[in-house]
Amino acid sequence: MRRRTSAATVLACVLMVAAVVLPFFLNVASSFYAINPFEKVSRFVGFGNFVLLASDDSFKLAVSVTVRYALASAVLCALVSVAVAALVPDLTTLRRVAPVLCLPLFLPSVAVAAAFSLFLDSQLGIPAIFSALTGETYSVLGDPERTFWAATLLDVWQWAGGAAIAVAYARLASGQALRDSLRVAGAPGFVVFRETALPSTTKAVVAVFLFRLVWNLGDAERINALTSGGGPFASARVMGIWLDRALFDYGDLGYTAAAATLFYAVAAAASAVLVWVATHVRNGEDRSRA
Repeated sequence: MRRRTSAATVLACVLMVAAVVLPFFLNVASSFYAINPFEKVSRFVGFGNFVLLASDDSFKLAVSVTVRYALASAVLCALVSVAVAALVPDLTTLRRVAPVLCLPLFLPSVAVAAAFSLFLDSQLGIPAIFSALTGETYSVLGDPERTFWAATLLDVWQWAGGAAIAVAYARLASGQALRDSLRVAGAPGFVVFRETALPSTTKAVVAVFLFRLVWNLGDAERINALTSGGGPFASARVMGIWLDRALFDYGDLGYTAAAATLFYAVAAAASAVLVWVATHVRNGEDRSRA
């Protein structure tokens, strides 16, 4: 058993190095060169790519849109999951509704985005009905701000159900013995919730928020399919879409690699800070209880 475990661990480490570590360092190395992938010509430029990025307005806009999208989606997903989880009275009900809540997660993201795009089309979708009733042109995907929030709400729709299952289970499955004893002792409902479900529910909500935040920093395919490349005025052009377009717009693989290196270094640092904050909040709760 130990040999099998050791072999599995070694294999996991090898796959991690091959799939994550090596590509990352190759990307960092490429960022110090100007590389024309079409003519197969490269030259060393040092930190020149990073200097150019500092004055690239399209790159800064993509970073801003990505951070805004990640935060908005994560916050809304956490709030909706809490609201849905609060409606589930017991574990039996949770088992019954879990397949329905999980259904959006199993749908292909690009197909869902294409369906939403048709649903929001100003000529064929719901906006066309409003336009016919009011006589005024109403567009969702043609407006920069509405396009951004359409992409955000699509993400929340697809992920909030699964997050609600995690939050509801954390609320209902923790501290059952203590919950029963408090009810027998005649404790008020808010005291029962505070002493049994609140700690585990808080941790579940924080976990949902962090997971969705980190995941959304790299989200691109669904937004690209919904907005046809980022929407009007690049209002929903997140970094994943920008990186895909930058290679053809600039014709420089090294410049694109520098942008990816800089952005994901900042994203990794932000994720580490958020995990550190969450860990200290959890430790503070445990110490206060002790």
